[in-house]
Amino acid sequence: MDIVAKRLVQLRAERGETQTAVAKVLHITNPAVCCWENGRRHYPLWAVIELCKHYGVSADWVLGLSEERERRWS
Repeated sequence: MDIVAKRLVQLRAERGETQTAVAKVLHITNPAVCCWENGRRHYPLWAVIELCKHYGVSADWVLGLSEERERRWS
């Protein structure tokens, strides 16, 4: 599992959300989220951006570019 998938799974788990809940946030199917989380497909950029907004975290942190989790944009 790549860093993006690991961190987004971690965020989902911390919030107690299901893959179905994430799919609803992104307006996509549950199997798509499952494929992303299991590493069969990579998260598209638009989904990473939306999930960073949803969880209130830095995209740099999700992408593994920073260890600072706090979001610095609005």
